[in-house]
Amino acid sequence: MAAIRAAYPNYYKSLAEIDDAINLWAEMLADDKAEYIAKAVKEFIKTDTSGFPPTIGQIRTRAREIHINDIEKSKRNLPEPETKAIPMPPELREKLKKVLKGTEA
Repeated sequence: MAAIRAAYPNYYKSLAEIDDAINLWAEMLADDKAEYIAKAVKEFIKTDTSGFPPTIGQIRTRAREIHINDIEKSKRNLPEPETKAIPMPPELREKLKKVLKGTEA
C-alpha cells in the first residue's frame, strides 16, 4: 500500500482511508503469494497511464499472470529428460519379423 500511496498521492489521504485500504487489501489478498502481489503492484505502477490506483482484482489478475509466466519460463528451462533405448527381447523380435513377413497373423 505504501507504493500505491506514493504513486497515487491524490488517493488515500487520511489515516482512516489508509487503514481501511490496508485492512481490506490484506483480507482480500491473504490467500495470494506476497511475492507475486508485490510484482503485480510494481508492474501496474510502471505501466499505468490512467492515473488511478489499481483495484484488488486488477492486482490479483496481474499476479496470477506473472505466476503463470514464471511457471512457463521454468518449464522451458528444464533440461530434456535422458532417454535410453531398451533392446527388444529376442522372442519379440522374432515374432515381429514373422508378422512383417506375413507368415504369422
